[in-house]
Amino acid sequence: MRRGRVGLIGLLAAAGGLYGLWRSQHTLSSLKFVSPPAESLSQDLSPAVTGGLTESAAAPLGLAPSDEAAMTEFKAHFAAGDYGKTLEIAERQLGQADLDKGYLAWVRSQLGVVLTCQAWVLIKSGHCDEALPLLSRALRAEAIPEATKGLAICTMKSGLIDDAEKHFEAYLAREPKDREVRLIYSDLLESQGRFTEAAAMLQALLTEAGLPEGPGRTALDQRLKSMLARDRESGRQLLHATESYRLLYRAGEHESLVPAVTDALDQVLEEFRNQWGLTLPRAPIEVALYPNAGFTDLVAYGPRWASALYDGRIRVPVTQEFIAGRNVEALVRILRHEMFHGFVAEQVDRRQLPPWFNEGVAQQVECPDGCSFPGFPPIPGNFFAAADFMRPFTNLDKAHAEQIYKQSLYMVRVLGAWPGIENPIRSVLENLNQSTPLDADGILRPLGITFNQLRDRSADLWNSRFRP
Repeated sequence: MRRGRVGLIGLLAAAGGLYGLWRSQHTLSSLKFVSPPAESLSQDLSPAVTGGLTESAAAPLGLAPSDEAAMTEFKAHFAAGDYGKTLEIAERQLGQADLDKGYLAWVRSQLGVVLTCQAWVLIKSGHCDEALPLLSRALRAEAIPEATKGLAICTMKSGLIDDAEKHFEAYLAREPKDREVRLIYSDLLESQGRFTEAAAMLQALLTEAGLPEGPGRTALDQRLKSMLARDRESGRQLLHATESYRLLYRAGEHESLVPAVTDALDQVLEEFRNQWGLTLPRAPIEVALYPNAGFTDLVAYGPRWASALYDGRIRVPVTQEFIAGRNVEALVRILRHEMFHGFVAEQVDRRQLPPWFNEGVAQQVECPDGCSFPGFPPIPGNFFAAADFMRPFTNLDKAHAEQIYKQSLYMVRVLGAWPGIENPIRSVLENLNQSTPLDADGILRPLGITFNQLRDRSADLWNSRFRP
C-alpha cells in the first residue's frame, strides 16, 4: 500500500483465526487458521472426523507377527504426524503379496485419511500444487470433507475460480457451519463479481451467536461495510481481462486511463521477472480503480493516509487530476508499487514479509530504472529502532508513516550497494519462496548479513547524510 507517494497494507487481521481475512499478504495467506484434519481424527486412523473406527475400517484381529509389525510401523509414523512417510509405507505395503489380505484391505481403507493429512501439511507450507493430486486421490478413496475443503482452497489459490466454487459448495453442503470456509468463500464471490452474495454471507457471519465483541468482530464488520460499498459501485464498473490481470474501472469516467494503466501493467509483468527475478503469479492479479470520493468506504479497514493498497487485490483511488490527464506518471508509480506487493505476496504464499523490505523495495521499483532518493530531513538522526521496522506500518499516524517509509527505502538502497555482494536485492527476491523464513534475518541469510547489521549501517550513513 502506498502512503501519499509511498505505500503499504494488507487487510487488518486483528484477531487471527476466522477473523483474519485470508487474502491478506500480511496475515493469513498461509491459511494458518485452518486446522489440519489429523487433529480431529481418532488415534485409530478413522476416516470419520468424529467418533471412533467404523466397522469397515477396523483393523483385523489375529494377525501374524509380520503383519502386526507392518501395522505397528504404519501406525507409529501416523501417530508421529509423519504423513508423508505413512503414505510411503502404505503404498509399499500394498505391493507386498506376503501380507495378510485383511490387513491390506484395512490399509486401503485408511488411504483417504493419510492422503488428506499429507495434503494439508503441504497446504500449510504453501505447496498447494503438490497437495492437489493427493486431495483428488483422497476423494476417489473416500468422501472426506477435509479433502474437499483443501481442494476448494487450493483451486481458488490457483485461480481456478469455477472449480473452486464447486468444491466450496460441496464442502459447505456437508459442513454449513464452517465459518472459516464461508469467509474464504465470500472472497471468491467477490472475484466473481457477486458482491451481494458476498455481503450476505458476511452479514450472516456477523449475526451468528458466539461471535464476541472485539477486534475480530470489528475487522469483519469493516469488511462487510467495504463489500456493501463495492456492491453499490459494481453496477458502474467495466472489466478488462488478460491472462495476467483483471482490471476493473468505472464506466464513463476511467476509460481514458485504461491505455496508460494496461501499458504500465504489461511492462511490469516483464520487468519484474527479467530484472528482479520475481515469479509470475499463478492467478491473474485483480486491479480495481475506484473514484477517489468514497474510497475509504470501499476499503474501510485501510489507514486514512494510504493513497492505494494491496489486500490480495490492488485497489487504487482515481483523482480528478488523473482523469484530466495530469500527473498520470504518479498513477503509474502507484500501480508499479502495488504490483510488486502482488508479485512478492504470491511468491511467499501470502505470508507476512518484514514491512521494511516489502515497502522499501516497492518504492524502489516504482520507477523502471529505480527512483531517486527523496532526500533527508532538515535535522539528521532519529533513525527508527530495529523493532519498529518489523511492526505493521498501518498502525502509525501519517507523519510517522512517512518517516519509516523513507527510511525503509533508504535501507533497501544501502542493501543494494552492500560491499562485495553482486545484485543483493535480486538475490533476496530470487530466494523468496513458500518456505523461506521471513523473520528479521531470514530473508537476508543468502547474503550472509543480519538485519541489525543492515539497520546499524543504514543509521550511520543516514546520520552522515550519505546518498547510496
